[in-house]
Amino acid sequence: RLACPPLIAAQPSSRLMSASLDTLPDAHSWMIRLQQCEDKATGALEVVKSLNGHLQTLTAATDRVKDQSNRLSSNASSLLAKKSLLEGQCETLTDMLRKFQHIEAVCKEGSHPMLSAASSRFPALMEEIDNAVTFLIANVDMKSSRQFLALVASAQSSTTHALRTALSSCFDTASSSIVSDPQYASCFKDKANLPFKGVHNLMTTSQGDADDDDVPAIFQGHLAALNENYRRHADEHSGVPLRRLLEDRAARCRAKPVEGEATAEEELYWSAQLADHAVVEESMGAFRRSRLLIIEPLVRDHLTSSTRLSLPEAVERLLQVVRDVWEEEQVLFKVLWIVGEGPTPLHSHGLQRLEEDIYEYAYQQYRRYLMGTDDLMELGRAHAAIIATCPGPLPKFVGRMVGDTQERAVNRATTYIRNTLQPSTATKEEMQDLFRTGKDGDEDRLPNVVVCAASFLDVVYRLLDRSVFTIFADECLRVTLAGVLRVTKDMGLGALPADVGPGLGPIHALLLRLCCLLRLRENLSSYDASFTVVEQRLDLSHLAQTKLGITQTNREAKRDIETVLKECCDALIDRISTSVCAPAGPEVTEVDVKSLYSEYEVLLGRYVISSATRAVLLRPIRAHIASNYEARCLKNGVATPTPITWE
Repeated sequence: RLACPPLIAAQPSSRLMSASLDTLPDAHSWMIRLQQCEDKATGALEVVKSLNGHLQTLTAATDRVKDQSNRLSSNASSLLAKKSLLEGQCETLTDMLRKFQHIEAVCKEGSHPMLSAASSRFPALMEEIDNAVTFLIANVDMKSSRQFLALVASAQSSTTHALRTALSSCFDTASSSIVSDPQYASCFKDKANLPFKGVHNLMTTSQGDADDDDVPAIFQGHLAALNENYRRHADEHSGVPLRRLLEDRAARCRAKPVEGEATAEEELYWSAQLADHAVVEESMGAFRRSRLLIIEPLVRDHLTSSTRLSLPEAVERLLQVVRDVWEEEQVLFKVLWIVGEGPTPLHSHGLQRLEEDIYEYAYQQYRRYLMGTDDLMELGRAHAAIIATCPGPLPKFVGRMVGDTQERAVNRATTYIRNTLQPSTATKEEMQDLFRTGKDGDEDRLPNVVVCAASFLDVVYRLLDRSVFTIFADECLRVTLAGVLRVTKDMGLGALPADVGPGLGPIHALLLRLCCLLRLRENLSSYDASFTVVEQRLDLSHLAQTKLGITQTNREAKRDIETVLKECCDALIDRISTSVCAPAGPEVTEVDVKSLYSEYEVLLGRYVISSATRAVLLRPIRAHIASNYEARCLKNGVATPTPITWE
């Protein structure tokens, strides 16, 4: 902006100007030119002011245009961003539409009634269906996801059914091929045990004439070859690719957590997992059934062929056969299936369940033998065979075998006591055989009740728990003790053998009783168990006062045997002492007494084997004989009888 010239801005007063102008030459013309200049300056100033106004107007217009340009640029950027977003959404929607169209096509293909698991397209089809399930679960909020999930579920059910059917057919074909093979039929000794009677005519190399001792060897020799043939048949008709598909589905199976609520996505995921579990379980079930169709007849044949086996023999053969079968099944499973380390659905539904099925069949076979066995001694031998065949921790089914054997033994133990021990009597011939007259073989001759009791105690001690053993041992010893007393009493009162002197029957009976009691005490000392039984009874003596009490008594079989043993020893000492000194008189000398004593000493040696026990018994006998001999001599008038000297 232009300012006024200083000369114009600070003009002097007109008077001074007039005075000055008058004194200056050419002042008037100069003033005129000055005025003209002022007018021009004023006009220029106006022009400048006008230009300045226009300039300000143009500046404001430029600012407005700039602002409008900025707004247009911003709108253009926003529109470009929206365009990119819309293009991305369009591409996403196009891709989604293409995926849904592909899913629809896959579902139609998977639900086709002519779908075959043996086709080359089948593995890729199952993978595409699994990818479709994963896609729909991840996009469950989309409007069509639920509808397409139903279609995919139907297609998945169809494909898994085809896979399951194909695997089942493959396994069934393999097992049918094996059982119809002459090599399989040659493993049987009894044609009646073959699973299909139509293969009897195929038995060209039957082992029916083999010895029973060769049965495990024959079984072991054929099992590996049969399993190799099974593998070869199972690999036919696309068996290997089908097993790989099942292994892939089994590897993806997961166990559903129990705790917590599941979301919609998790529920859909676990629904797919249940479908995988179902196809794995059913396919492995078909595999197990095909294996059991081959194994069970073989096991049954090796147990029932030729003569009937005793229970211990059946146990040994059964456990040996089961061990061989299980070893070969593990080898076959590792050949057929590719499984990693650790528990997998193939292990749980295949190998573990197959082991349980084999063991369950073996257990049922053992139960069949067990229920037909009433002999307690045979049960004891069977229990010993089980323990000897399975050292270390017992498998579950062997533990069941042991438990059932013990349960059967408890039942038969009561019957054994009632039918074998309690009615212990001896015929006249058996009674005379109990006299030990120095013949060969009569040193260990004991009443049948003592022999049976010893066998019974040995069996129940190894079979039953200690508390149960104590109860049966107490009952057995009471019955045995009563039987020994009854038999020896009848022996002392019965007829004597020809080689037994008159009057010696009671002494023989006491010696036999002593021998039986010593044998029982010796047997009891070998058992690490308590023989004390506590009996509790209701005391009804105060029932009128509405009081019920419990009386408790302790009974110990060992103590009862010791009491009877002491009584027997006292009676034997008194009987022998009296018998030796009975004929003593004036004509009987010390030599005669010692000679008669020697006969009794020899007789005692036939019944009491232990020299220490005989010495304990002979010491009071000698003392009694010496005392009775001296008293008899004094009675017969001998003033100073000579004491008997013993060597």
